[in-house]
Order: sequence, then structure tokens, then C-alpha cells
Amino acid sequence: MKDPWAWDEDYLLAMVQAGTKESIALDFKRSEALQNTDGKKNEISKDVSAFANSAGGTLIYGISEDGYVATDLDAGSDPAEITKEWLEQVITSRIQPRIDNVRINQIYLHQKSPGRVAYVVSVPASKGIAYQASDKRFYKRFNFKSEPMEEYEIRDIYRRGETPDLRIVFTLLSPKNYIQDPPTDQPFLLRPYITNEDVYLWISRIEYQHRLHNLSSRSDNHVERCANTVIGYSYDLVVGVLDADNNNATMSICHPTEPFCHLH
Repeated sequence: MKDPWAWDEDYLLAMVQAGTKESIALDFKRSEALQNTDGKKNEISKDVSAFANSAGGTLIYGISEDGYVATDLDAGSDPAEITKEWLEQVITSRIQPRIDNVRINQIYLHQKSPGRVAYVVSVPASKGIAYQASDKRFYKRFNFKSEPMEEYEIRDIYRRGETPDLRIVFTLLSPKNYIQDPPTDQPFLLRPYITNEDVYLWISRIEYQHRLHNLSSRSDNHVERCANTVIGYSYDLVVGVLDADNNNATMSICHPTEPFCHLH
């Protein structure tokens, strides 16, 4: 799947043909939603801030929907009137604080409406900051809509960067069962990742090799190193890794008082 900032008209047409449905991370808007009036500008700030306060996502201005399902590309916007710079300025000036790394993709509709454009707005998820729309309210994505947030939900966003609710999961990449008696030295592959509530965050895509029978409490400097603090802290975690020479090279132990570590 392409990143939203790389989408083109063919990609939007394919979404329509597939009957793509809106979700917590995807919203369809008609091009009429982009107008130079205070009311429409306020709606833009509301929708963009709602994505940022949730898990991030993508707004598409130029797709009609029925029952939350994409039905057609509309006539698009006039790029001389509704420019990319105008949309950036609306988002920047009407949401507080400013959302960094919002990306806007202007797509020319050569097939559907020559000379006119659709806009795809990619919004990153908040990292411990609650974003306020121009009406001085905070919004979230809920049931395919932008809904006002409760006070406790706003507080929860600020807590994400301070005391995240972390869950560490290791995925066994091979379906084979290596738990044997007596123990075997056959290696297996694990992929570690960490989640914070409903925001899915990959910490590492590195596949570590582990031995079942030879994990000890020793630690050396051959491979061991801690990365920068990611989003929180971890309880005691012991990881054994094989080096290129197939030796039991390292152990890494992270304590609750130390930043979460992972190996390179």
C-alpha cells in the first residue's frame, strides 16, 4: 500500500471501485468542504485535530460517500482558488498547538475533472499533546465522525507521554514448536513490538535469534547497547541474541527505572 502522500488519481479511483469504507483512520469529504469561509475553515480544524488526537489518519477531499462507503470522485477543487498553501495555512493557523508533520498531497484529476484537483491530508497521531480546534474544543475520531472529547480523555492524551500503558508482545515467526525435552539448541525467530493502548507502535522490526537452553544472566559488551528512550519504561526483560558467529553473544536487561532498551 502506498503512503498517502504518494497517492494519485488512479489510486483514488481504485478506492472508489473497491468500495473502500471510512474508518477511524480514513475520512472522505466532498470538495465543497474546502471553501474560504469561517464555517468551512472551522470544520477543517475540527476534522484534522480529531485525527491527531486519535491514532492519526488520512482525510481525502474530493470523494463522495454513501453510508461511509466511497462512491465516486467528485468534480474536485479549483487549484487557483483552493491552493495547497491555503489549506496548509488553515490547518496551521486554526489548530493549537501546531501539528508537526502534516502532509498534503495535491492530486490533479486528469481523467475525472481536467484542470481540477483533490487533496489528501495525512495527519500524524499525537505524541502526548492534545490539539485544540478553532472553536476552543478538543475532538477525537469516533464512529467515523469527529466528536468532542471528554475531560478525562484530554488528560489521558497528556499522560501518554509520561506514563504510557505499555504491552510488550513477542511474535513467534515460525509455526514449529521448539519446546522439547531435553532442550534443543535449534534457534527460532521472534519479532518484538510494543503497544500503547489503541495506538500501535512498532519499536523494532529486527528478527532476533534466541536459544532456549542457553540463556544466562551474564552480560557483555559484544553487542549490548540501549537505544534512545522510545515512549516509556519496561519491566525486567531478558533477551538472548546470537551473533554472526552463532555464539551466545549477549544479554540485555531493562529495569523499570531505566529506558526501554532494544538491540541493534
